[in-house]
Amino acid sequence: MTDENNTSKKAKYDLGIGLGIFIISTLIGYFFNSYMSKDDINIENVEIIPEYHRFNFNRKLFSEIETLKETSFMFGGRIMQEYPDELNENYKAILLSQLKRDLSKANAKLTQLNKLKQNIETGDILIESQSLINFYPTYQNQKPTKEKLLKQVDYKIASITRLQEKEKALLNEIRQFRKSRNGKCKISITFLNSGNTDGLVKPEAKLIIKPYDEPIAIKVLDSEENNQLSPYFPVSQSSPKVSTAIPKRSMVNLKFQIVEDEVGKKRILEDLQQMLIKKQNFRCKVRITDFRNDEYESNFYLQL
Repeated sequence: MTDENNTSKKAKYDLGIGLGIFIISTLIGYFFNSYMSKDDINIENVEIIPEYHRFNFNRKLFSEIETLKETSFMFGGRIMQEYPDELNENYKAILLSQLKRDLSKANAKLTQLNKLKQNIETGDILIESQSLINFYPTYQNQKPTKEKLLKQVDYKIASITRLQEKEKALLNEIRQFRKSRNGKCKISITFLNSGNTDGLVKPEAKLIIKPYDEPIAIKVLDSEENNQLSPYFPVSQSSPKVSTAIPKRSMVNLKFQIVEDEVGKKRILEDLQQMLIKKQNFRCKVRITDFRNDEYESNFYLQL
């Protein structure tokens, strides 16, 4: 009877031990699996990207050039159909190239016109010559007089000369423009998610400028603006209204902008603008919040 009781107690003991091991291993497996499948987001870099004044397109001068191009019967159209009010480097390069080509054409045409005028005055060219008929299609059905031809030549010379003056003025405006900072900036933040699950970061964040204690409110740009600023690191989707996904085992670069209306102490913003304009060194960090409302804070990064 004693042996049976001992056997029963041992069986119950073994069962309890097994059940305990099962429960413990299940909990360990659950928490280990949760940890391994969790996102692991870190802020790898913070960079302030200064913005610059752009060349304000002189639309009035451009319109005068267009008119002269049409009245001179030389180029037959506009330099370009449309230009924005502020020209970026690409637009400036296109306009500069076109102006240089047009000025070269104008010089060649003026040389031709002056030679033609001299030939008409000296009588070295016949009024009925085919070259004049081609040059002045309006005279195909009538014989022009020497005076009319000279008047037409002088008109063309004057039109092309005025066109050259206007194009040179616009060319000089572009060449004299100097790129300078305007005190505004974008904030570039690089995220690394080394976890096995996609993470989400909220669109609102904080920028802390050393030695100021009060943070500056910043908000993520949408996908189009992000990809324009970082064409080599495209973002599939970002919006200032919803959280942005940071895919698992990947690095994502997002651009943020300052929300000026939410800056409490305007002096911080004014000081930041002056530091950017004067190219002064400073340190800053950012504070990000994920969809669980957990905060991530970067190290301080030196901005040059």
